[in-house]
Amino acid sequence: MPLFRLSLIPALLVTASFAQIAPEAVNPPGKPTLDQLKVAALDAETQLPTATSSPKNYFEITEAQRQRLQQFLPRTLLKLDRRQRVHFVVIGDVSLDGATADAGVDPLLHSFPSIFAEQLATQFYYTGGVRLVHPGSSLAPKERPIMGPELVLQPVRASSMLQATAAMTSEGFQGAPDAVILALGFEDSFNDTPLADVESALRGIIGVVRSKKIEIIVTAPMLQAAEPAESSLASTRGITSVLRDVCADEGVLFSDLGDFSRLIAPPQGIQETHRSFAALVLQYQTQLNVEPQGRIATAGTSLHASMGRVLFEDVMDGQPVVPWQLSNITSKLEPTGKLTLSAELSNDGKTPLQLTVLPLVTSWQPQDASPEITLAAGTRQTISITYRNNQPLTESTLRLPILIISGSTARIHDLTTPLTPISITWHSRTTFNHEGIFSPGIELTNQSQQKVTANWEFSFNGQKHSGKAALEPEGHESLDLKLDLPITGAAPIRQRLPLTLSIDTNGIKQTFDRQLELVRNIGLKQSIPLTAADGKPTEATVRFDADVDHCFRICLRNCQTY
Repeated sequence: MPLFRLSLIPALLVTASFAQIAPEAVNPPGKPTLDQLKVAALDAETQLPTATSSPKNYFEITEAQRQRLQQFLPRTLLKLDRRQRVHFVVIGDVSLDGATADAGVDPLLHSFPSIFAEQLATQFYYTGGVRLVHPGSSLAPKERPIMGPELVLQPVRASSMLQATAAMTSEGFQGAPDAVILALGFEDSFNDTPLADVESALRGIIGVVRSKKIEIIVTAPMLQAAEPAESSLASTRGITSVLRDVCADEGVLFSDLGDFSRLIAPPQGIQETHRSFAALVLQYQTQLNVEPQGRIATAGTSLHASMGRVLFEDVMDGQPVVPWQLSNITSKLEPTGKLTLSAELSNDGKTPLQLTVLPLVTSWQPQDASPEITLAAGTRQTISITYRNNQPLTESTLRLPILIISGSTARIHDLTTPLTPISITWHSRTTFNHEGIFSPGIELTNQSQQKVTANWEFSFNGQKHSGKAALEPEGHESLDLKLDLPITGAAPIRQRLPLTLSIDTNGIKQTFDRQLELVRNIGLKQSIPLTAADGKPTEATVRFDADVDHCFRICLRNCQTY
């Protein structure tokens, strides 16, 4: 115990001796004390600027973005938030082609759906990136072999919107997808698929995927820019207009991959209209893969990257607005065959606008327009464009694209209005096992604001029918037509025959034209002659046969079996 007390006393004495030392002995003359340094540091800290940090665009989304995804893709959003694997089926045509990649890497990883998925993965922090499910391909399905949660893309090929449902049910459902990206319509635009058929097929695929609780994104086809550019640019806009209208009606997320305002920026300082349009088209053409004359040009890698960014922006935020607006679209068909389209162009901004308005060429040829328009801030002006059409009508809804350029912004607007005074609806689609009588299901609609009397004539394969319809404003009348089909034993296996309906309403004549395709049912052991792509006969035939286990397709040409 004494030893314990002896060890504590010196320690207490030492502490006391330090506490008695004067501050001047610790700090040499002219040097600040510790307290003085603390005060100076606090004073300097109060004079520093406030610390700020710029918000990042990754990992967190805005409330508006969350509401948009919750509206259109709620199940996909839930998986994205949880960093769970998300599986996209991409049903696409030739518009998926054209991108290039390093040797051994699948070029589809540089197509616009993959660029979109990559940006989505970055937004929601998917460390594994994007993987392609491409059975039978020897190319690398990922850019880099990184482990972690992935976004999966499963490409499914279809050449037409009419094949979308079959492609989805036969192949797309196999991977139990979460969402579908529908990238069709490009080839339909060049194959003259009727817009009514495109609409019907799109509603069909939307219904099919929703029945499986799968979500869907619909993309409008890319633009084509062959010469003459004013008609080539318009080639995909009819289908774009149909897709947009159906998506709005069905509550489906829509993205316009032909939105010039986000693909290119018009050069500044060009005053002449014809020069600004030529420069705009040339700028876009540099992003296409050059193809031989008459062949469809596909998107290059840079254009795929731009379209992928457009798709991502449309999914997250929607299409951005431009400084002008178009409204109150109407049309009037004259007895001379001239069509006048009117629309109200407004500047809702706070600065004046110099606008170039260029109607694009469809089956309706622009005849007269005022291309240069100046709009002061907060003003509006009615524009008028005159068209003439020398071809039979195929659709009852006018879908006329116009290109508007102002400063560094250009956008194609698809002006939609009913054809007046009479529009028609073809209710018949593909049907099977007809035995001789066919009704095309034609309905007349009065699109004018007054009562009209329409005299009509219908012809098909030498058969003629005529009648008169008295229609109130917005009134309807169905034509009770019974057509004899040429399906005797001597008839060709496949026939394409025109149907023509002519309507005369107070001197205004409208002629509508459609093609009716007849295909005979094929039985076993029956040799069928094949035609070439141009419809000309060939020496080839096809025959089907079967046994209890297999079905055989036998092609013959010059007595050779394949």
